[in-house]
Formats: sequence, structure tokens, C-alpha cells
Amino acid sequence: MNGNTPQNTPLLNLPQTEAQQGLEELRGIASHLQLAEALVEAEATALMVAFREARTALRNQVASQNPGEAGDPKAGKYSPLNLGVRAHKGGLEVYWFTQNKSATGKTAYRYIPLGRNGKAAGYGYPMAGLLSHARPYERDLVRETEQRAAAIRAKRAALVDLRRASQRLVKQYEEQIAGAEAEGAPRLASASPFGAIELPGYT
Repeated sequence: MNGNTPQNTPLLNLPQTEAQQGLEELRGIASHLQLAEALVEAEATALMVAFREARTALRNQVASQNPGEAGDPKAGKYSPLNLGVRAHKGGLEVYWFTQNKSATGKTAYRYIPLGRNGKAAGYGYPMAGLLSHARPYERDLVRETEQRAAAIRAKRAALVDLRRASQRLVKQYEEQIAGAEAEGAPRLASASPFGAIELPGYT
């Protein structure tokens, strides 16, 4: 043993002003991460709009080229696949759903759950199941859109993890600085680049 125990390891003193400055920088990081989340939300909304517009264009193209399919008597009973974006449980959800018109003309919506089996499955819908809801002419569009949607889900999840971690750090430092001020300590101590303070009984 070299004797470098927590009781006798030399500590670098961190002036109170520098501690406050570091805390403000951490708050700034958390704020920037929230802005990044807002940009991802805007990206998700733009993807939803682009999908719906592209699908409408494809549907019109098929209708003009194949009037028989456009007049399919089952069309009124079929639930066309659609993409949605919504706030859900304090977060953002990019999800798929189907919509079906009944004989009375009322539209029924059916949410399609992501059905992720653990983290290893990633952030995408099982493609085979998703494409089973799509019409042949829109399958390529659905496939491409879901790939982009999965990337958005993964990106936002990473940002949320980073923001929550930064907020936890902010709270920890706020408590440490408040405790040091309450004890009348002129300085905070840092034993590592992570800024651990000097604890009672470890001097």
C-alpha cells in the first residue's frame, strides 16, 4: 500500500467562485440539450408531414394509372397506415397507427405499439409486421420512413439520457455548494476531474 487513502490523499482546493462558475456551465449544458431535443421533435414532425404528403402523391398516381384499384370495394374497409408524432408520458413518441372508416362514416384509429423486446431490439418497429399494414405501392415509402423514424427515436433517447445526467450533476453540485456555504467553508475540494468535494471525516 502507498498510503494514499481517502484520509490522507492530497486534495486540490476549488475556490467558491470557480465552483459557482462550473455549476453555471453545467446548467448551460442541460439547457442546450433541451434545445437539441426540441430540434429532434421538429425533425420528427417534418418526417410525419413528408410521409403523409408523399403517400398522398403515390395514392393519386396509382389512382390515375389503375382506376380499378382506386375503385376497390374493400378500400372503405381497409385501415391505411399512418405516421404520428405526439407528446407521451413526458416525452416524444413517433408511432404508427391505422385508420378505418366504418359504414357510418366514422373513423376508428388503432395504435400500433412499438413492441420492443428489450434494448437489444433497438428503436424500430419490426418491419414485416409494419409492412403488413401497408398497401403495395407505399411499402418502399413506409420502409424508408420507419428507418428515419427509428434514427430519430434513438437520437432523442440519447439526448434525454444526457440531459437527465446533466440535471443530476447540477443538483448534486447545488447541494454540495449549499452545504459548503452553510458550514462557512471558503473553498470546495476536488479530488478528481469529476469535482468530488472533501467529505467530513476525510481531512
